Amino acid sequence: MVREYWDDVDPENRPLQEGESETIVMVERPALKNIFPQEMSQVRTLAVGCQDHEPALEAARRGAKVFVVDPSEEALDLMFQSLAKEGLNADLVVSDPLTMAAIPDGGVSLVTIGPVVNHVPDIEPLFVECYRTLAPQGAIMIIVPHPMVSGGHAITGDTGKSHWLIEDYFAPAKVPYPRSIDEFVNTLLYAGFSLERVIEPKPDPMTKGVNNAIWNLYNRIPQLLFIVARKPV
Repeated sequence: MVREYWDDVDPENRPLQEGESETIVMVERPALKNIFPQEMSQVRTLAVGCQDHEPALEAARRGAKVFVVDPSEEALDLMFQSLAKEGLNADLVVSDPLTMAAIPDGGVSLVTIGPVVNHVPDIEPLFVECYRTLAPQGAIMIIVPHPMVSGGHAITGDTGKSHWLIEDYFAPAKVPYPRSIDEFVNTLLYAGFSLERVIEPKPDPMTKGVNNAIWNLYNRIPQLLFIVARKPV
């Protein structure tokens, strides 16, 4: 049985738990809850990178067989701790995401990729490797900070109002490499995928009580970008 996120809590007065952020609680977790099927016991999932634990956790909560790949043993240990807190399991693999030899061709039906895509100079080899690991009709889901907020956040001195910094949306950047939406989409298409969905999720109304000011901000400015594509038959 999947334990629902809001079980035994008052959503109007729920404090953040250790290791959580407003973005996870208000935006990412509710979005994943709506996107993932309720029952995933027959789904083999590959989570690429450990910077974002939530996709692997949500898949495991729904019964999926989960593999997590990251080049850092320390990062995988943190993932293990997150899984253990909820009594969940996953196969943790130390590997370069560009050469995931431990995952066979067509070995999984869902790949999730987080902020690791903004830490590699060229995303095409990464998407090609993910394509290899997917079975026909398998899906890839990219979850990254929205390009609108990748430039950072600041306070205007004379008004005290907050605003997001976007110096040049299309300019090449140093690590991390915030990428435009069209770069993600076009590279997925070049790697052989068919685009299925582009999602800019708003915060869940039930999370407004966590932080009203942040909820209002997130309701105006998208925090995350979800891109879902599929490997053809």
